[in-house]
This record gives sequence, C-alpha cells and structure tokens, in this order.
Amino acid sequence: MINITSAIASGKWFPELPHPIQKAVLAMGNVVRLETGQTSFVQGNAPTGIHCVISGQLRISHVDRHGHEVLMALVRPGEWTGFLCALDGKDHFYSAVAAEPCAIFRLNYPAVQAIFETDVATYKLLEAPELNVARALARFAIAEVGRPLARRVAARLCDLGRWAYGPNSGPVAALDHVTQEDLAMSTHASRQSINTILRDFEARGWISIGYGRVDVIDIVSLEWFADNDQ
Repeated sequence: MINITSAIASGKWFPELPHPIQKAVLAMGNVVRLETGQTSFVQGNAPTGIHCVISGQLRISHVDRHGHEVLMALVRPGEWTGFLCALDGKDHFYSAVAAEPCAIFRLNYPAVQAIFETDVATYKLLEAPELNVARALARFAIAEVGRPLARRVAARLCDLGRWAYGPNSGPVAALDHVTQEDLAMSTHASRQSINTILRDFEARGWISIGYGRVDVIDIVSLEWFADNDQ
C-alpha cells in the first residue's frame, strides 16, 4: 500500500511549500492509475493541472512538426510535471506517457488556480520550477549548440537523470526505459554515433549500459567532461 503523502513529500518541490499550501494541495488532488503506455496528459490538449508521480515513471516528450518524438524528461516518484500550461493556461506543449504502471497524484487546473493564484507570493511558488526549466533551455541554446556531440550526450545523460524542474545538481538516477534512439533524437545525432559514444563512456567507467537502461556510475567525471572542451 503506497503512502501517498510520503511519496509526494519525498520530492524536491512539495516539501518547500508552506504548510497551508501543502494541506490544500493534498485535500484537492486525486490519484489516477495508469498502465504502461497510457497518458497523463497529451500534447495539444487543454491544461489538466500539475501531476506528481507516486509510483512508476512518466516519459515527457514532444512530437515535432516532422513527426519525431523527442524525449524531454523522465519524471520519477515525488516529482511533478505540468507547470507550464498551469501557469499560462494554454494547451500542453508536451505529452506525459507511463513508461511502466504508474500512480499519479493530479491537482486539476481549477484547483491549481484556486490554490496558487491568490496572491503574488503564492503564485511564485508555482512559477519557480518552470523558471528553472527556462534557465536550462537557455543554457542549452547558448552553450550546448555547436559543442562536440560526445559532450552534449554527457550533458543529456546528466539532465535526464535529474528532475527537469529542479536545480541541476545532486545525484543522477538510473535512466530506465531510455533507448539509444531516444538519446539520438534528443541530441540530433545518429543512433550509431550514440552507440559509439556510450560504449566509450562505459569503457571509461562512467556509465553502465543495459537493455533500455543507462546507469551513471561516475557523475563527477561525466559532468566534468560535459562542461569542459579540453
């Protein structure tokens, strides 16, 4: 039996909310169960609120105008997603698909508005995670484009192993349900190039490669390599 409150409190965002806000979120949300392949929200659909993974894992992806699915993030227990459209009220820019059976705590859009749009200070609590994403995207656009592919792949491994809406620090989780094709699409590279780079990282002792899984073993070396051009 999953303790919903404990699962939500194990993440990075919820525990930092003021206690009255926490109580309101828990009181107004509900749990939804998803089987593998089912969606928590769909790109192009109206905002559904914010979603916390209680168990399992969500794949956050965007389908571009050519029909290519780009893996943007992995959301694990205690972590939330859906902040962008909860802030601007526009359609979902991403889809969230269960990579395995999931339990999701969902705070629907009207409840988000009722709780977080009461004053500026409370609204900033909802805004803060999305600002982290904006900074990360700016860093990628400025610093990563044009850099050697191997360093971009190293950075992507670190990014996917952490909550997309949190600070870019701390341990890196294992990348489950991630294929070399996923990494190729998200770094604009060929699968063959990704395979060569991952094998090199594995030979250096930085990662371990399994079927649909990558474990980061030496995060210090991988981050150093991602951040340095020498």
